[in-house]
Formats: sequence, structure tokens, C-alpha cells
Amino acid sequence: MPTTPQTPGEGAWFKYYLGMLAGRELPGIDEVVAGIDVIRLRPGHVLFDIGEPHNYMYLVRKGTMKISTFGAKDRESIISFCRPPDMVASLLGLSPQGLKRVSSLPPTMVKARALSGLDQSRTRATVLQGCELERLDFRVLEDMMGRHAEWGVAVANAALLHAAIKERRERELLTLNPEERYRRSLRTTTTCLAW
Repeated sequence: MPTTPQTPGEGAWFKYYLGMLAGRELPGIDEVVAGIDVIRLRPGHVLFDIGEPHNYMYLVRKGTMKISTFGAKDRESIISFCRPPDMVASLLGLSPQGLKRVSSLPPTMVKARALSGLDQSRTRATVLQGCELERLDFRVLEDMMGRHAEWGVAVANAALLHAAIKERRERELLTLNPEERYRRSLRTTTTCLAW
């Protein structure tokens, strides 16, 4: 099992988390880690935006990102705040090959309708507190999944974790009133944000 990185070298956290999700050391991990960049961004920087293709995924090493979308009258709705060691990506912006195949199904299928606008982000990622991020090109991950089953296990587990988080959030939105959700967030959030 991978050990927690003591020093944040380039790709160290991606290597750790992908190994944890796979349950073992991943074949070719050093090749992938060699292609990871560490980027530093100032508050206010938009990492990716609505309507843009974006093939990268990130792991937050320092700072805070805000993920949001916009509704009627350009009203911003905050989806989440991402802090170390959260992963950040625009799922539709990544547009994996499997989703591209599903998107060709008839639009009467509910699952296929969810993929309208594939290749374009539906969210905006904005830096709130200066960030240091590990950046990985998702196309590299896709290539590794095609070559090694262990990579597919890691990415499938990451997708299931994301789905579990979204399922919990949806359940809370449907069953808790705004005050109850606010009180719950105060109990479960370890830091307070100010911007």
C-alpha cells in the first residue's frame, strides 16, 4: 500500500491517492508522475470556465478553490469548496472516450441526455486562496487505463467516491431545510473561509 508523502514532490499526492484507490502500486506510475506539473495560482484566477473544454485534473496541495455554476440572471451557485487534498476536474470537460460513445445514443435515453455539452465544462473553478496544484492530463490516465486494469480500478473507485459524495449532497438537499443544511455544514467543516 502506498505511504503518505512526507515531502510534496511533483506528483507525490497523485501517486499516493491513485495507489490508494487502486489498492496497490500502479504499473507505470513513475511514467505518469513524470508528466505531472505543479502550478501556483493567485486568488481570483479562473482555472477553467463554463463552456470550455478542459482535459486536466488537479489535486489541491495548498489553498482553496471554489467550484460554481450560474443560473438565471447570472446568479452564482456554489457547488463546493476544494482544499488539500481534494481533486478538482470538470467531468464533462474531461470527456472520456466511453462517455463520447454513450453520448451518441438516442437523446430519449435519460443517461444520454445528461451528456449534452460533452467536451465543455459546466462549472467554473476559481482560486479563493492562493493555490498550489498538481496538474495531470486526463488523456494520460485514459491511456494507462487502456493498458493496465489496475488504472481502471483506481479511476472507477474515484468515480464511485464522487458519486457517493453527490448522492449524499442530493439526499441532504431533498430532506433537510436550509437551516438544517447550514448547521450540518458548521459541524462538518473544519475551517472557515473568508474572501
